[in-house]
Amino acid sequence: MPRVFTATVPASRSRVLLSSLLLVMTMTIAACGGGSTQASGTPTATAIPTVALDAALAQKTVYVASTGANVSSTGSVYALDAQTGKVNWKFATGGMYGTPVLAAGAIYVAPQSDEVIALDAASGAKRWTFTRADGSSNVGFDGYVAVAGSTVYAACDAGSVYALNAADGKLLWQFKPETAGDHIYAPPAVANGLVFVSSSGVSDAVYALDAATGAVRWRAKGPGGFDGRPLATADTVYDGATDHNLYAIDAKTGEVRWRFTTGDVLWSRPAVGNGVVYAASRDQYVYALNTADGKLLWKVQTMGTAAKPPLPTGAAVTLDGDTLYVGAQGGAVYALKAADGTQIWRHDLGAAVDNAPTVAGGAVFVTTQPGAVYALRASDGALGWTFTTDNLTEGSPVVGP
Repeated sequence: MPRVFTATVPASRSRVLLSSLLLVMTMTIAACGGGSTQASGTPTATAIPTVALDAALAQKTVYVASTGANVSSTGSVYALDAQTGKVNWKFATGGMYGTPVLAAGAIYVAPQSDEVIALDAASGAKRWTFTRADGSSNVGFDGYVAVAGSTVYAACDAGSVYALNAADGKLLWQFKPETAGDHIYAPPAVANGLVFVSSSGVSDAVYALDAATGAVRWRAKGPGGFDGRPLATADTVYDGATDHNLYAIDAKTGEVRWRFTTGDVLWSRPAVGNGVVYAASRDQYVYALNTADGKLLWKVQTMGTAAKPPLPTGAAVTLDGDTLYVGAQGGAVYALKAADGTQIWRHDLGAAVDNAPTVAGGAVFVTTQPGAVYALRASDGALGWTFTTDNLTEGSPVVGP
Protein backbone atom coordinates (compact mmCIF):
# COMPACT_ATOMS: atom_id res chain seq x y z
CA MET A 1 0.00 0.00 0.00
CA PRO A 2 1.66 3.29 -1.03
CA ARG A 3 2.42 6.01 1.46
CA VAL A 4 0.67 9.35 1.14
CA PHE A 5 4.02 11.14 1.19
CA THR A 6 7.41 10.95 2.84
CA ALA A 7 8.28 13.76 5.24
CA THR A 8 11.81 15.14 5.26
CA VAL A 9 12.11 17.17 8.47
CA PRO A 10 15.59 17.07 10.06
CA ALA A 11 15.84 15.05 13.24
CA SER A 12 17.38 17.96 15.12
CA ARG A 13 14.42 20.30 15.49
CA SER A 14 15.78 23.80 15.80
CA ARG A 15 13.51 26.17 17.73
CA VAL A 16 14.51 29.05 15.46
CA LEU A 17 13.35 27.06 12.43
CA LEU A 18 10.17 25.98 14.14
CA SER A 19 9.31 29.54 15.17
CA SER A 20 9.61 30.81 11.62
CA LEU A 21 7.65 27.88 10.24
CA LEU A 22 4.90 28.36 12.75
CA LEU A 23 4.72 32.08 12.00
CA VAL A 24 4.26 31.34 8.31
CA MET A 25 1.72 28.66 9.10
CA THR A 26 -0.22 31.02 11.36
CA MET A 27 -0.57 33.52 8.53
CA THR A 28 -1.37 31.05 5.76
CA ILE A 29 -3.07 27.93 7.03
CA ALA A 30 -6.81 27.64 6.84
CA ALA A 31 -9.13 24.80 7.53
CA CYS A 32 -9.22 22.59 4.49
CA GLY A 33 -11.44 19.75 3.47
CA GLY A 34 -9.67 16.46 3.43
CA GLY A 35 -9.75 12.80 3.83
CA SER A 36 -9.89 9.91 1.48
CA THR A 37 -11.16 6.42 1.86
CA GLN A 38 -9.16 3.89 3.82
CA ALA A 39 -8.42 0.38 2.70
CA SER A 40 -10.62 -1.11 5.40
CA GLY A 41 -13.93 0.24 6.67
CA THR A 42 -15.93 3.30 5.69
CA PRO A 43 -16.56 6.62 7.42
CA THR A 44 -19.49 6.47 9.81
CA ALA A 45 -19.41 10.04 11.15
CA THR A 46 -19.95 13.48 9.66
CA ALA A 47 -19.13 16.92 10.99
CA ILE A 48 -22.81 17.93 11.28
CA PRO A 49 -25.16 17.70 12.97
CA THR A 50 -23.62 17.65 16.42
CA VAL A 51 -24.74 15.22 19.10
CA ALA A 52 -25.21 15.62 22.84
CA LEU A 53 -22.40 14.06 24.84
CA ASP A 54 -22.84 12.23 28.14
CA ALA A 55 -24.24 14.57 30.80
CA ALA A 56 -21.63 13.29 33.28
CA LEU A 57 -18.99 15.12 31.23
CA ALA A 58 -20.35 18.39 32.65
CA GLN A 59 -18.45 17.48 35.81
CA LYS A 60 -15.18 17.22 33.88
CA THR A 61 -12.82 19.74 32.30
CA VAL A 62 -10.70 19.65 29.17
CA TYR A 63 -7.36 21.46 29.46
CA VAL A 64 -5.59 22.55 26.28
CA ALA A 65 -2.49 24.66 25.66
CA SER A 66 -1.82 26.71 22.54
CA THR A 67 1.52 27.84 21.16
CA GLY A 68 2.84 31.19 20.12
CA ALA A 69 4.47 31.67 16.74
CA ASN A 70 7.53 32.81 18.70
CA VAL A 71 8.41 33.54 22.31
CA SER A 72 6.88 37.02 22.25
CA SER A 73 3.50 36.04 20.79
CA THR A 74 0.43 34.93 22.64
CA GLY A 75 -0.38 31.41 23.72
CA SER A 76 -2.83 30.28 26.37
CA VAL A 77 -3.97 27.46 28.59
CA TYR A 78 -7.72 26.86 28.38
CA ALA A 79 -10.08 25.04 30.72
CA LEU A 80 -13.17 23.92 28.79
CA ASP A 81 -16.40 22.30 29.90
CA ALA A 82 -16.00 18.71 28.71
CA GLN A 83 -19.65 18.35 27.72
CA THR A 84 -20.13 21.62 25.85
CA GLY A 85 -16.71 23.13 25.11
CA LYS A 86 -17.57 26.34 26.97
CA VAL A 87 -14.55 28.21 28.36
CA ASN A 88 -14.32 28.00 32.15
CA TRP A 89 -11.08 29.97 32.37
CA LYS A 90 -8.09 31.04 30.29
CA PHE A 91 -4.49 31.74 31.35
CA ALA A 92 -2.15 33.63 29.01
CA THR A 93 1.37 32.27 28.46
CA GLY A 94 4.14 32.80 25.95
CA GLY A 95 2.95 29.61 24.28
CA MET A 96 4.03 26.00 24.75
CA TYR A 97 4.61 23.04 22.49
CA GLY A 98 3.56 20.20 24.73
CA THR A 99 0.75 18.86 26.84
CA PRO A 100 -0.27 20.26 30.25
CA VAL A 101 -0.22 17.84 33.17
CA LEU A 102 -3.07 17.56 35.68
CA ALA A 103 -2.27 16.27 39.17
CA ALA A 104 -3.77 16.80 42.63
CA GLY A 105 -5.93 19.78 41.65
CA ALA A 106 -3.19 21.61 39.75
CA ILE A 107 -2.29 22.10 36.09
CA TYR A 108 1.42 22.19 35.38
CA VAL A 109 2.71 23.86 32.23
CA ALA A 110 6.13 24.84 30.92
CA PRO A 111 5.81 27.63 28.36
CA GLN A 112 8.55 29.27 26.30
CA SER A 113 8.94 31.98 28.93
CA ASP A 114 11.59 29.78 30.62
CA GLU A 115 9.16 28.99 33.42
CA VAL A 116 7.36 26.07 34.95
CA ILE A 117 3.97 27.25 36.19
CA ALA A 118 1.47 25.62 38.52
CA LEU A 119 -2.14 26.74 38.06
CA ASP A 120 -5.16 25.96 40.19
CA ALA A 121 -7.15 23.55 38.05
CA ALA A 122 -10.52 24.91 39.21
CA SER A 123 -9.86 28.63 38.78
CA GLY A 124 -6.75 29.06 36.66
CA ALA A 125 -5.10 31.12 39.40
CA LYS A 126 -1.32 30.89 39.52
CA ARG A 127 0.01 28.91 42.48
CA TRP A 128 3.73 29.24 41.81
CA THR A 129 6.34 29.86 39.12
CA PHE A 130 9.82 28.42 38.72
CA THR A 131 12.33 29.98 36.32
CA ARG A 132 15.00 27.70 34.92
CA ALA A 133 18.63 28.51 35.49
CA ASP A 134 20.07 27.83 32.04
CA GLY A 135 19.23 28.79 28.50
CA SER A 136 17.32 31.80 27.25
CA SER A 137 13.79 32.72 26.25
CA ASN A 138 14.82 32.14 22.64
CA VAL A 139 15.05 28.45 23.48
CA GLY A 140 12.76 28.04 26.46
CA PHE A 141 10.83 25.15 27.81
CA ASP A 142 8.77 23.32 25.25
CA GLY A 143 6.08 22.05 27.55
CA TYR A 144 7.87 18.87 28.57
CA VAL A 145 6.41 18.12 31.99
CA ALA A 146 5.73 14.94 33.96
CA VAL A 147 4.40 14.58 37.51
CA ALA A 148 4.89 11.65 39.86
CA GLY A 149 3.78 11.81 43.48
CA SER A 150 4.85 15.13 44.96
CA THR A 151 7.44 15.94 42.29
CA VAL A 152 7.24 17.77 38.98
CA TYR A 153 9.85 16.75 36.40
CA ALA A 154 10.36 19.31 33.65
CA ALA A 155 12.67 18.91 30.67
CA CYS A 156 13.77 21.79 28.46
CA ASP A 157 15.05 21.79 24.93
CA ALA A 158 18.36 23.24 26.11
CA GLY A 159 18.97 19.79 27.59
CA SER A 160 18.36 20.00 31.33
CA VAL A 161 15.86 18.17 33.51
CA TYR A 162 14.54 19.82 36.68
CA ALA A 163 12.86 18.13 39.63
CA LEU A 164 10.57 20.52 41.52
CA ASN A 165 8.45 20.25 44.63
CA ALA A 166 4.89 20.11 43.32
CA ALA A 167 3.55 22.11 46.25
CA ASP A 168 5.73 25.21 45.94
CA GLY A 169 8.02 24.84 42.92
CA LYS A 170 11.20 24.56 44.98
CA LEU A 171 14.13 23.06 43.06
CA LEU A 172 15.05 19.59 44.29
CA TRP A 173 17.69 18.73 41.69
CA GLN A 174 18.84 19.50 38.17
CA PHE A 175 20.32 17.13 35.61
CA LYS A 176 22.52 18.70 32.97
CA PRO A 177 23.37 16.91 29.73
CA GLU A 178 26.79 15.37 29.38
CA THR A 179 27.72 17.45 26.37
CA ALA A 180 26.91 20.96 25.23
CA GLY A 181 24.57 20.76 22.28
CA ASP A 182 22.40 17.99 23.68
CA HIS A 183 18.68 18.70 23.62
CA ILE A 184 15.47 17.19 24.92
CA TYR A 185 12.32 17.41 22.81
CA ALA A 186 10.00 15.17 24.82
CA PRO A 187 8.53 14.92 28.33
CA PRO A 188 10.17 12.48 30.73
CA ALA A 189 8.54 9.18 31.68
CA VAL A 190 8.54 8.23 35.37
CA ALA A 191 8.23 4.69 36.73
CA ASN A 192 9.67 2.55 39.53
CA GLY A 193 11.77 5.33 41.05
CA LEU A 194 13.39 6.28 37.73
CA VAL A 195 12.99 9.20 35.33
CA PHE A 196 13.54 8.23 31.69
CA VAL A 197 14.65 11.00 29.34
CA SER A 198 15.18 11.05 25.56
CA SER A 199 18.06 13.14 24.25
CA SER A 200 19.71 13.95 20.93
CA GLY A 201 22.44 16.17 19.65
CA VAL A 202 25.76 14.76 20.84
CA SER A 203 25.23 12.12 23.51
CA ASP A 204 22.26 10.62 21.61
CA ALA A 205 21.02 8.57 24.56
CA VAL A 206 18.07 7.55 26.67
CA TYR A 207 18.91 8.32 30.30
CA ALA A 208 17.54 6.64 33.39
CA LEU A 209 17.83 9.11 36.29
CA ASP A 210 17.26 8.41 39.96
CA ALA A 211 13.93 10.10 40.70
CA ALA A 212 15.09 11.24 44.14
CA THR A 213 18.55 12.57 43.27
CA GLY A 214 18.86 12.95 39.49
CA ALA A 215 21.89 10.65 39.41
CA VAL A 216 22.38 8.69 36.20
CA ARG A 217 21.55 4.99 36.69
CA TRP A 218 22.17 4.02 33.06
CA ARG A 219 22.24 5.33 29.52
CA ALA A 220 21.35 3.59 26.27
CA LYS A 221 22.67 5.01 23.02
CA GLY A 222 21.15 4.97 19.56
CA PRO A 223 22.41 6.24 16.18
CA GLY A 224 21.22 9.80 15.74
CA GLY A 225 19.68 9.93 19.20
CA PHE A 226 16.18 9.78 20.64
CA ASP A 227 13.59 12.47 20.01
CA GLY A 228 10.63 10.23 20.79
CA ARG A 229 8.37 10.40 23.81
CA PRO A 230 9.38 7.50 26.05
CA LEU A 231 6.84 5.15 27.60
CA ALA A 232 7.84 3.18 30.70
CA THR A 233 6.20 0.00 31.97
CA ALA A 234 7.20 -2.11 34.96
CA ASP A 235 10.18 -3.62 33.15
CA THR A 236 10.58 -1.93 29.74
CA VAL A 237 11.10 1.51 28.27
CA TYR A 238 9.80 2.01 24.73
CA ASP A 239 11.27 4.93 22.83
CA GLY A 240 11.38 6.14 19.25
CA ALA A 241 14.68 7.12 17.66
CA THR A 242 15.77 9.19 14.70
CA ASP A 243 17.13 6.04 13.02
CA HIS A 244 13.46 5.06 12.34
CA ASN A 245 13.47 2.36 15.04
CA LEU A 246 11.26 1.76 18.03
CA TYR A 247 13.50 0.51 20.84
CA ALA A 248 12.48 -1.77 23.70
CA ILE A 249 14.98 -1.18 26.52
CA ASP A 250 15.31 -3.07 29.80
CA ALA A 251 14.16 -0.56 32.43
CA LYS A 252 16.60 -1.83 35.05
CA THR A 253 19.78 -2.22 33.03
CA GLY A 254 19.44 -0.13 29.87
CA GLU A 255 20.07 -3.16 27.67
CA VAL A 256 18.30 -3.01 24.30
CA ARG A 257 15.99 -6.02 24.08
CA TRP A 258 14.82 -5.46 20.51
CA ARG A 259 14.24 -2.81 17.92
CA PHE A 260 11.71 -2.53 15.10
CA THR A 261 12.32 -0.48 11.97
CA THR A 262 9.56 1.69 10.52
CA GLY A 263 9.55 3.90 7.45
CA ASP A 264 10.48 7.11 9.28
CA VAL A 265 11.24 8.59 12.70
CA LEU A 266 8.98 7.98 15.70
CA TRP A 267 8.20 11.08 17.75
CA SER A 268 4.84 10.24 19.32
CA ARG A 269 4.46 8.17 22.48
CA PRO A 270 3.62 4.46 22.05
CA ALA A 271 0.79 2.69 23.90
CA VAL A 272 0.99 -0.73 25.55
CA GLY A 273 -1.66 -3.30 26.49
CA ASN A 274 -2.35 -7.03 26.35
CA GLY A 275 1.19 -7.92 25.35
CA VAL A 276 1.20 -5.49 22.42
CA VAL A 277 2.97 -2.17 21.92
CA TYR A 278 1.30 0.21 19.47
CA ALA A 279 3.55 2.77 17.81
CA ALA A 280 2.93 5.48 15.22
CA SER A 281 5.63 6.66 12.84
CA ARG A 282 6.10 9.77 10.76
CA ASP A 283 5.53 7.45 7.79
CA GLN A 284 1.82 7.71 8.80
CA TYR A 285 1.51 4.03 9.67
CA VAL A 286 0.40 2.57 12.99
CA TYR A 287 2.29 -0.59 14.00
CA ALA A 288 1.21 -3.28 16.48
CA LEU A 289 4.20 -5.23 17.82
CA ASN A 290 4.60 -8.14 20.22
CA THR A 291 6.11 -6.74 23.41
CA ALA A 292 8.24 -9.87 23.94
CA ASP A 293 10.20 -9.82 20.69
CA GLY A 294 9.05 -6.84 18.58
CA LYS A 295 7.42 -9.06 15.95
CA LEU A 296 4.96 -7.21 13.73
CA LEU A 297 1.35 -8.27 14.36
CA TRP A 298 -0.35 -5.77 12.05
CA LYS A 299 0.02 -2.31 10.61
CA VAL A 300 -2.46 0.25 9.28
CA GLN A 301 -1.81 3.25 7.06
CA THR A 302 -3.58 6.46 8.02
CA MET A 303 -4.91 8.63 5.21
CA GLY A 304 -6.09 12.14 4.41
CA THR A 305 -5.16 15.27 2.47
CA ALA A 306 -4.82 17.85 5.24
CA ALA A 307 -2.03 20.40 4.92
CA LYS A 308 1.27 19.00 6.19
CA PRO A 309 2.33 20.69 9.45
CA PRO A 310 5.83 22.21 9.87
CA LEU A 311 7.01 19.33 12.06
CA PRO A 312 4.84 16.33 11.20
CA THR A 313 4.75 13.35 13.53
CA GLY A 314 2.62 11.25 11.18
CA ALA A 315 0.20 9.84 13.72
CA ALA A 316 -0.30 9.36 17.46
CA VAL A 317 -2.14 6.66 19.41
CA THR A 318 -4.16 6.11 22.59
CA LEU A 319 -5.29 2.69 23.80
CA ASP A 320 -8.58 2.45 25.69
CA GLY A 321 -9.65 -1.11 26.49
CA ASP A 322 -9.84 -3.03 23.23
CA THR A 323 -9.96 0.11 21.05
CA LEU A 324 -7.04 2.05 19.66
CA TYR A 325 -7.76 5.70 18.89
CA VAL A 326 -5.47 7.35 16.37
CA GLY A 327 -4.88 10.98 15.48
CA ALA A 328 -3.59 11.21 11.91
CA GLN A 329 -1.48 13.83 10.19
CA GLY A 330 -3.71 13.51 7.13
CA GLY A 331 -6.59 15.04 9.09
CA ALA A 332 -8.60 12.10 10.41
CA VAL A 333 -9.33 10.47 13.75
CA TYR A 334 -9.65 6.68 13.78
CA ALA A 335 -11.06 4.09 16.14
CA LEU A 336 -9.44 0.72 15.41
CA LYS A 337 -9.86 -2.71 16.91
CA ALA A 338 -6.71 -3.16 18.96
CA ALA A 339 -6.62 -6.88 18.19
CA ASP A 340 -6.18 -6.60 14.43
CA GLY A 341 -6.37 -2.94 13.34
CA THR A 342 -9.83 -3.23 11.77
CA GLN A 343 -11.43 0.19 11.43
CA ILE A 344 -14.46 0.81 13.64
CA TRP A 345 -15.01 4.40 12.56
CA ARG A 346 -13.21 7.34 11.06
CA HIS A 347 -13.94 11.06 11.38
CA ASP A 348 -12.30 13.46 8.94
CA LEU A 349 -11.44 16.86 10.39
CA GLY A 350 -9.48 18.28 7.45
CA ALA A 351 -6.50 19.42 9.55
CA ALA A 352 -3.50 17.59 10.95
CA VAL A 353 -4.09 15.64 14.17
CA ASP A 354 -0.51 14.92 15.22
CA ASN A 355 -1.23 14.45 18.91
CA ALA A 356 -2.68 11.48 20.74
CA PRO A 357 -6.45 11.54 21.38
CA THR A 358 -7.71 11.60 24.96
CA VAL A 359 -10.61 9.34 25.96
CA ALA A 360 -12.95 10.09 28.87
CA GLY A 361 -16.65 9.76 29.70
CA GLY A 362 -17.63 8.15 26.42
CA ALA A 363 -15.94 10.87 24.37
CA VAL A 364 -12.72 11.28 22.41
CA PHE A 365 -11.00 14.66 22.60
CA VAL A 366 -8.46 15.73 19.99
CA THR A 367 -6.58 18.83 18.91
CA THR A 368 -5.62 19.88 15.40
CA GLN A 369 -2.44 21.80 14.72
CA PRO A 370 -4.23 24.85 13.27
CA GLY A 371 -5.70 25.35 16.75
CA ALA A 372 -9.03 23.56 17.15
CA VAL A 373 -10.31 21.19 19.84
CA TYR A 374 -12.86 18.53 18.93
CA ALA A 375 -15.04 16.34 21.14
CA LEU A 376 -16.27 13.19 19.39
CA ARG A 377 -18.61 10.48 20.65
CA ALA A 378 -16.44 7.44 21.31
CA SER A 379 -18.98 4.91 20.09
CA ASP A 380 -19.25 6.20 16.52
CA GLY A 381 -17.08 9.33 16.13
CA ALA A 382 -20.03 11.74 15.85
CA LEU A 383 -19.15 15.36 16.62
CA GLY A 384 -20.15 16.76 20.00
CA TRP A 385 -18.52 20.20 19.90
CA THR A 386 -15.64 22.25 18.50
CA PHE A 387 -13.57 25.01 20.09
CA THR A 388 -10.96 27.21 18.40
CA THR A 389 -7.93 28.44 20.36
CA ASP A 390 -5.99 31.66 19.87
CA ASN A 391 -3.06 29.96 18.15
CA LEU A 392 -1.68 26.64 16.97
CA THR A 393 -1.82 23.58 19.24
CA GLU A 394 1.01 21.10 19.62
CA GLY A 395 -0.20 19.05 22.60
CA SER A 396 -2.96 16.59 23.44
CA PRO A 397 -6.02 17.58 25.48
CA VAL A 398 -6.03 16.65 29.16
CA VAL A 399 -9.32 15.67 30.82
CA GLY A 400 -9.99 15.64 34.55
CA PRO A 401 -12.33 16.82 37.29
